[in-house]
Amino acid sequence: LERSGLQQLGRVIASQRNILCFAGLMLLLAYGYEIFNFSLRIDSEWYGAHYGAKPAWLAEGRWGMYFFSYWLLPDSVMPMVPALIAVLGLAVSGLLWLASMYKRESVQAYFALAVIICCPIYYFVVYFTILGFGVGVAFALIGLANYLVFKKCWRWAWLIIVCYTVAM
Repeated sequence: LERSGLQQLGRVIASQRNILCFAGLMLLLAYGYEIFNFSLRIDSEWYGAHYGAKPAWLAEGRWGMYFFSYWLLPDSVMPMVPALIAVLGLAVSGLLWLASMYKRESVQAYFALAVIICCPIYYFVVYFTILGFGVGVAFALIGLANYLVFKKCWRWAWLIIVCYTVAM
């Protein structure tokens, strides 16, 4: 990003600080235990013993997870990082969804964000540390693609297609 792009991003963040603080509070309330606590799950033993991207994921059709684990997080059995990536991806997705649906901050926007972040099925996704970070990245990609579609940014159609394809 060039300097003016970073300045514009800074202005957008400053203008949305209330909803960003609310999102952070919801993340801590809903997922604080998962982020700051580490316990091995039953599937973590196998993944912890074999470092790096798992070729078996390609055979299972999980090519997105294979590439995420190859480029982003080769060892997903570790404290904090996978859960943090998962919940940040969820928050980015929710904030992009709100930005595409609501023109200004409102009680409805805050309520919608709380429902998006605190949905129990997402807690289940974050619980499995070996896949949770990939799902968080997929949430963020889907949020970005949906935002571009709702805002009718058709010149970015290639990015929309890439985001939807990788997220699947």
